[in-house]
Amino acid sequence: GEILSDIGDFLRDLLGSSSNLDGNNPSVLAGMRIIWFLLVFTVLYAGGRALQNVAALAQVYNHRIIVVLALLLSAMTLLVTPPTFLIGLAEVYGSIIITVFYGGALAGVVYAIWRMPNNSWLWNLAKIALLILLWVVVHEVSTWVLGGI
Repeated sequence: GEILSDIGDFLRDLLGSSSNLDGNNPSVLAGMRIIWFLLVFTVLYAGGRALQNVAALAQVYNHRIIVVLALLLSAMTLLVTPPTFLIGLAEVYGSIIITVFYGGALAGVVYAIWRMPNNSWLWNLAKIALLILLWVVVHEVSTWVLGGI
């Protein structure tokens, strides 16, 4: 119990926590607004460029009009987006990234165990060590998800 708690504290310090997303930190909210603005602008600009490639609309939309429309619509979207939405977006994005990272690492450990040869005691010892590491990581993730430690 104590060792797993120490490992969990180390990983939490290394990876950070979501306590900055409580809505009281204006710098995190400002950063999320900038990221949201860039994301909306990119989507609108790419959509405008795709419309520009349509032959019938090529004369109506030139490059400058697309940039101005994307900037204006992105700024309007930024002004009417509530902070709770931005905080939720950050939490979901962080959860997805952490799930991909942990899932990739766990899949790599399982693949390494599967591909190791069985011809000596040293390889079997390495497999046992990797299984223990896999168990520790899964235990820590499950306690984070369930709100433990």
